[in-house]
Amino acid sequence: MLPTFLLIGAMKSGTTTLQQYLMRHPQVFMCTPKEPNFFNDHWHRGVGWYERLFARSGTAIARGEASVRYTNFPADPECPARIASVVPEVRLLFLAREPVERIRSHYLHEVAALREHRPFATAMAENPIYLDYSRYAMQLQRYLDHFPREQLLILRAEELFRTPLEVLPEVYRFLGIDPSLEPPGPPRRDNETVSRFQLPVFVRQGIKLAIQAGVYRHVPQWAKETVRAATVWRARPVPQVRIPPVLAAELRSELAADLQMLDEIAGRPMFP
Repeated sequence: MLPTFLLIGAMKSGTTTLQQYLMRHPQVFMCTPKEPNFFNDHWHRGVGWYERLFARSGTAIARGEASVRYTNFPADPECPARIASVVPEVRLLFLAREPVERIRSHYLHEVAALREHRPFATAMAENPIYLDYSRYAMQLQRYLDHFPREQLLILRAEELFRTPLEVLPEVYRFLGIDPSLEPPGPPRRDNETVSRFQLPVFVRQGIKLAIQAGVYRHVPQWAKETVRAATVWRARPVPQVRIPPVLAAELRSELAADLQMLDEIAGRPMFP
């Protein structure tokens, strides 16, 4: 049993929010962990390992996963070709967020993970991944070299956040599931970095080791929440970051050509 769709990114663009909506559709199965990263980190484990992640999908019409690092070129350039070799008919979902806001959220994500200690402007100048992950057309063109355009659905994260009941039926139709279902509960924003806390280093390192050992996905959610509640008192909020207007303009100028290409791929202005 293999996935029928992949949520391939972009990082910090609402993928967790969309995944949570999809999980609440009775015709959808989302694997655990949310981001198995098979086609980059775990390719060596073989397709059999990947198939087992979907073994309990039952009668679900749509089976999927959400590994946003499948669109982190140039770090993992082999992902699109590997995906095409295993699931050539898979449906690809891509969420694009206003690119400078995505960069800001990405930077905060790295700060929260204790991987980033530089001031924002210095990090932008010294680490190209922040801009590269917002080069949406560059990322998607890698997939269009291997998949027909009709297997790719490009969505605006802001539209999902603002009007999910308008966006979700389009997603459901794309996945071949009942588009009339309205998800229970109010619109939601999951995995928002600015509302996170930086857990103590020893907690984060323990979680990282558990993930690497392949046991973290077997830990009950209540246990994860208990650990978080017990340690949050030693944590500190992720700091706010305001991008100076001049720097924001420079970043948008750097991304302008890519965004024009994105409009052509999407067939509509994405960020007018």
